[in-house]
Amino acid sequence: MAEIAADLSFCEIRSPVLLPCYTASTFFVLAAMNLPFHPPTLMKPTLQQRLIRYLQEELLIPKESIAVALRHEGQTPNLLPMVLWQYGLVTIDQLDKIFDWLETASQ
Repeated sequence: MAEIAADLSFCEIRSPVLLPCYTASTFFVLAAMNLPFHPPTLMKPTLQQRLIRYLQEELLIPKESIAVALRHEGQTPNLLPMVLWQYGLVTIDQLDKIFDWLETASQ
């Protein structure tokens, strides 16, 4: 298992959230151990990941601001837009756009 841990790295994929990245040798170790292999790049992005991408690409919210809100979100789970607004990281107009996006994205 130490070989697997040594072979895992972390990469930033257009968001402040760090995701594990697997190398080819990790794949072969997992396959030899008959363990499932699910690379993060093949998983469907979660609503929160899509929201973060929207915040960065469409509303141009800096990733540092999003990171601050994500650290404080633990106190108010699933309320990232409200935390952003509470800390003055988005305007009321941006907050309205975020809620509109969430409404259409969750359908």
